[in-house]
Amino acid sequence: MIMARIVKSLLAVSCLAVASSATAGTWNQGNWGQMYWGTNTESAPVAPPQIASIEADLGDLIITVGDYSPGDDGWSTITSYSAQCGGEPEVVSSSSTIRIEGLPQDASYQCIVQAINALGLSPTSLSDTVVLEGTSTGLNIVILRAAYCMQTPKPSGC
Repeated sequence: MIMARIVKSLLAVSCLAVASSATAGTWNQGNWGQMYWGTNTESAPVAPPQIASIEADLGDLIITVGDYSPGDDGWSTITSYSAQCGGEPEVVSSSSTIRIEGLPQDASYQCIVQAINALGLSPTSLSDTVVLEGTSTGLNIVILRAAYCMQTPKPSGC
């Protein structure tokens, strides 16, 4: 009987020890919804963000960042992204789409992107070279045709 109580007490203590190392997190904070067993503590993101795409829009570059895999985000919610292209100023966005505006055209850029959570910055990801082409400054073809066809006598084809 005494031996049964000792075994029962030891089982209760060992169950408490195992249960105390499991953490599910707090909803919408840190590692919420991710069950871990004491080895995955929260940190800055451990992997660089994946650049899903970069699009040119006149003098702007639009960078889209892909989702993080569980754990790569440092088990903490990504709050923003930082991007810099060429030697231009850094842009920080709370969205996974980052717009870098007013870049000089007819130039090539390499962009770096970092993810940010409450505990710090991720390693840097580097994009491929992106060419931001300039726009034509010539006259509109409709205006040219109208001016051409206003001549006297009218040229053929007007």
